[in-house]
Amino acid sequence: MTDGQIFEKLLGLIREYANDDSIINKDTLLENDLGITGDDAYDLIIKISKVFNLNISAFNFSNYFAPEPHIFPIVLPPRKKELSVGDILDAIQIGQLV
Repeated sequence: MTDGQIFEKLLGLIREYANDDSIINKDTLLENDLGITGDDAYDLIIKISKVFNLNISAFNFSNYFAPEPHIFPIVLPPRKKELSVGDILDAIQIGQLV
């Protein structure tokens, strides 16, 4: 599969979970730009890992994504990292998302 084909396939997966029809490029952030968070982010990363045979065993979701909203507000420490489409493409190339 070429880099362009990988990118297009990844875009198709991301669009299934994105809130709108935003323009998506390598710098697009999954949570901040596309609103992919909580269970949707978890499901998307799992799906990407299966489609691209990507090892995610060392990936810590809570470092990148907020949890699902709750009835009672929960005070959580701020996330330290942002995950971009380019980060996922790089991970696909090496076979591991950390």
